Amino acid sequence: PGGEDGERVDHLLARQPAAGLVAEIGKLTAPYRAPNEPCLFAANIQVPGSPCINVVLLFLLPTCAAERGLASTAADRKFGQVWRRYYEDLPVGPAGLDPRTAPPDAGTCPPDHFRNQRFKLVPRLVDGPWVVKSALPQKPALLGTKLTQRYFRGECYVETDVHVGSSVVANNITGLCR
Repeated sequence: PGGEDGERVDHLLARQPAAGLVAEIGKLTAPYRAPNEPCLFAANIQVPGSPCINVVLLFLLPTCAAERGLASTAADRKFGQVWRRYYEDLPVGPAGLDPRTAPPDAGTCPPDHFRNQRFKLVPRLVDGPWVVKSALPQKPALLGTKLTQRYFRGECYVETDVHVGSSVVANNITGLCR
């Protein structure tokens, strides 16, 4: 669910009950990864409306053992390099931001930053009205160039918050879907 007053909620993995789950996963994966190496990636899709909805996708990642020469394929090594570049300059930060009091650019990167040029989503509506299907192109969308994204990092995770309401087009399509 979204915030209590219909506002988006940033940095969900730093808040309970998610923080407890993340801590447990961090303990379980610690022997298999380097210190402070994230093992979880969370995509927090913030859908505006009443109520505001957060769709959180949580991925347990292979450790970057690929970069340490322990992986078997070139694809594993390439993934490790791209993943490290995605998170390496993010500071390990405190608990979530309150969007009402945080600066408007908190957790954001410039539009040409590496992270904003990498996170893609392929929208697909399996079943629904024709008018909604026709409004939703089924092609990869580079979200960081179209929507405001905020990035957060904890001891064993990286979270990307995608604010769908930051784009008029995305907001209209979301309104049709609702």
